[in-house]
Amino acid sequence: MTRSSGEDNRWVMALTAAGFVSSVAVAICVIRGEYTAPRGPETWALAAMAVLVVLIVTMGVAYFVAGRASRGLVVAQAVAWVLMVRVAIDATGGSISPLYPFVYVFAALAGAYVPVVYASLGILVFVATEGGQSYMSGPWPESVPILTAHAAGLLAVTGIVSAFFSSERKRSMALEEELAVYRRGQAAFNENADEFRSIREEGRREQLRESVVRLQDALHHTLSDLYDIIKPNTCILFTRDSAIQKMCFRDALSATEQLDRAAQIGEGEGLLGWVWREREALRLTTFHHPPENLVYYRKDEAVQSLLAVPVIRNGSGTVEGILVVDSLQEGYFTTEDERLVWLAARQVIKELETAEQRRREINEARVSHALYKASEALNSSIDLDEVLDATMTCIAKIVDADLAALALFDHEAGVSKVVRALGNEAPGIKGKMFEPDESLVGWVTTPEQYLFYPDFSKRRIQKPVFGKNFPLIKGIGTFFCYPLVSGSEFLGSITIIFGEELGIGDYERNAVTTTARMAATSIANANLHHRVAQMATTDGLTRLFNHRYFQERLNERVEEARRHPTRHTLIMVDIDHFKKVNDTYGHPIGDEVLRAMARLLKESVRNIDLAARYGGEEFVLILVNTRLDGAVSLAERIRKQASKLKFEAEDQIFKVTVSMGVATFPDDARSKQALIEHADQALYYAKNNGRNQVVAYSEIAEEIDHKPILVQQS
Repeated sequence: MTRSSGEDNRWVMALTAAGFVSSVAVAICVIRGEYTAPRGPETWALAAMAVLVVLIVTMGVAYFVAGRASRGLVVAQAVAWVLMVRVAIDATGGSISPLYPFVYVFAALAGAYVPVVYASLGILVFVATEGGQSYMSGPWPESVPILTAHAAGLLAVTGIVSAFFSSERKRSMALEEELAVYRRGQAAFNENADEFRSIREEGRREQLRESVVRLQDALHHTLSDLYDIIKPNTCILFTRDSAIQKMCFRDALSATEQLDRAAQIGEGEGLLGWVWREREALRLTTFHHPPENLVYYRKDEAVQSLLAVPVIRNGSGTVEGILVVDSLQEGYFTTEDERLVWLAARQVIKELETAEQRRREINEARVSHALYKASEALNSSIDLDEVLDATMTCIAKIVDADLAALALFDHEAGVSKVVRALGNEAPGIKGKMFEPDESLVGWVTTPEQYLFYPDFSKRRIQKPVFGKNFPLIKGIGTFFCYPLVSGSEFLGSITIIFGEELGIGDYERNAVTTTARMAATSIANANLHHRVAQMATTDGLTRLFNHRYFQERLNERVEEARRHPTRHTLIMVDIDHFKKVNDTYGHPIGDEVLRAMARLLKESVRNIDLAARYGGEEFVLILVNTRLDGAVSLAERIRKQASKLKFEAEDQIFKVTVSMGVATFPDDARSKQALIEHADQALYYAKNNGRNQVVAYSEIAEEIDHKPILVQQS
């Protein structure tokens, strides 16, 4: 393989310079706000976006052409991406842009998949451009707290997510080491090896091809790293072919095209054969030996320095290969270079030994295939349902159990729920919940607390397997339960039951354990992704949907009602005299009132309906396929229940009331905006006429058409 490092460097330097120059130009345009001026926002915005898109694509091409990324190129790409987001936000409304909440989602994703230094740099560039705009347009002092809050929030989100994913990546790497025997191999696999007999022909060939590719990639990566560090003329690896007892060409990186890939080395033949026989390194600072010592060149090459190291197997001391680097410069290699080549040789033998271990254990083909497929499915999905399905599919392929159940633990409720189950008893337990202290499964909360009864009938402790409300499971011969734990967080458990004793062997039990640990990592990732997605749609204080999400869903319902003969009703809710609550008892008590009201609203509507925080002390409800009379009836129930809520502050008990306005589409409005305005008018009519009541827009429509509504303070 030929590589021209000088040409690569010119590509990288040119594109890096272009990236920084263009990014600075667009950043100045962003900070000065020129493309938002009245003379042509569309032209400037599109021009800025076009420059950045072309820049990112071009730098991406440079990355792949160069074959590696310089730090400057990566930084330039990151800055360009951040500026493109900045332009998109400014072009759609600035700080009130509907895209702005997604900045926090992007920050979280950056923390998960980008080094924290680059993610933090992107955030600082983003906030700096926002600060530059504020400084240029004023007033600057009032903008400082907002900018500080934005920067702190974005950095906090990035830091938290980065810390979580960093921890999970370390755990995943440990698990991948356990699965290496199923996912990596060597190119010299024997087509007739006994280890392959238990695999179907197409599966065997697929795994063989996969093993060849994986090992070759690993070896090439090691050579590439060594080549980049030492920068020799040629870096070449020979490995031993046991069939002919020769060292044969395996892979190489070189500045010349004259490599002979059919080259072979016999033990004791020439200089490289001496390295094999003596198992010692050879470093020549002046090379004056016959050309036949360099059997890997088709023509004479003016080599002046040579460094060769044997690849020695750990334990037995067998030489499995020879790693060679040479240079056209005299005295090129140092003792430090020799140390680096030795390290590379150790990495090569590690890869070869891992491949052999893969071949030795491939006789467990059914289990290994299940684990491999499970790791693919679990690592490729962030959807919780898909992760759970993939886990149970893997369990079913590993063991033929009479019952397999997966339970997840709800930390808020303090109970576990069986979310997946397989077997004859599955219909009776799936979907049921149990408390930890009432069952055997509840004892399993940490990796050290798994339960294994190979002869379950002889146990002394008499407790239900799952819970008191579960059907009795009879005839248990073998019981195995393993926890799902990510870090220090208990997520749930996997339970496997057999009718006969000794129903699961050590190998299958270890495979189930590995699957459970992989599943725990994937479940934690799915939960994190769900929480990150909620940040863009959920109000942080009340846990209801936020204003933006409400607007999107209401727009969908209005469009649905226009296409089909159905009615949707909007209810606006306002807490009476809420300002007085804050002034009298303080904002923490006011927040508690808001949370209590949010819980009441959420519990009062159906799953297909929507409860959201509209802003301040105002809430909204979208009642799907609900007429006015049904909506008013529900509103009255909510109003009465709200008046019964009690709050305690400063040794005093107080209550609150709510006012509510109701409007139905299409009876009361012909557009989404009109529906909101009419529900709002009905709400403030209720507040202006005594509060603590429900008012429908249809009841006051004629009156307010002739008289403006004077809005009283909350």
